[in-house]
Amino acid sequence: MRRWIRERAGIGALLLLLGAGNAVGAVAGAESALAEGGAVGSMSGLNSMSSVSMANAAGPALRLSGLLHAGMIDYGRSTYKERGYAGGLYLALGWGRGHDLELDGGWTRIEYRDFPNLDQEDWSVAYTHTRGRSYGRAGLHYIVSDDPLTDAGRVFFGGLAHWGRQDWSGGVDGALSLYGSGGEASAVWQVAPWWSWWMQSLSGRRSLRTTATLFWIHLDKESFLVPPGMDSDYFSAAVNLAYRNGRLGLNAQAWGGEQSYAVRRRGLVVYNLAELRTGGFGGSASWRVGSRVALKVGVHREYLREFGALDPLALTAYNLGLGVSR
Repeated sequence: MRRWIRERAGIGALLLLLGAGNAVGAVAGAESALAEGGAVGSMSGLNSMSSVSMANAAGPALRLSGLLHAGMIDYGRSTYKERGYAGGLYLALGWGRGHDLELDGGWTRIEYRDFPNLDQEDWSVAYTHTRGRSYGRAGLHYIVSDDPLTDAGRVFFGGLAHWGRQDWSGGVDGALSLYGSGGEASAVWQVAPWWSWWMQSLSGRRSLRTTATLFWIHLDKESFLVPPGMDSDYFSAAVNLAYRNGRLGLNAQAWGGEQSYAVRRRGLVVYNLAELRTGGFGGSASWRVGSRVALKVGVHREYLREFGALDPLALTAYNLGLGVSR
């Protein structure tokens, strides 16, 4: 059992870049965001996709944004881990009136108490096409890890969304995660419908956005991902509040329920640890320097149970980000 725990605890999406909705700079004149990020080392995301896609309607022919991020995590009373570090780079390229390409790369190191350290790289690519008030998105997240069971993991993700004529938008995202190869590959299915509502001052200087998301995750009961006694279906809900006032952006978020092998941030965040997450909360603040640069700091608290450990734990993640757009 101990050997199984060691193999499955290879790497997880442990560091979060918080704060979807906070301003990073002008991306084609629309609100851009430093989003929650970081799948195993891939702490990323520059835009909530609604923002980057809405910018296509009136933006310039070519749009380019980037986010450089770094962070660390304190595992508290974890049975197996001491601390973790991560960093990465996210790029968003848009052209014409309906095309966006996202590229994301990140690295994570986890330091264990009694086991060798583990390193992992995460690489993601996503394409979004916008037409009128709707968009479709599809992408791939690929894992390169020291952990033999999650190395070469593939996550295929996508989503559809629509904006109302006034102050709302909604959509659904999905993901298929594949671990292993050939006939022994194990699949994780996820569906996440979401709805967003916002209000803005007449000057456009102040805005408030609320986003609610539901998660359903299904694991194959017979797969090697599921230890004895683990469920195969998980349900959870998340709420995000993002406030912007000129150069200042504030974000607060919380979620509760159960998640295992979850995919967040619409494919850019992948959790591939053998663990059960039961909730979390956090916040962040960003400050725009000029019209094209923003600085950000965030902290996040998450509750989980490591499979094989007797006690649940609470981890705390700290992060910094630098966003640039043109």
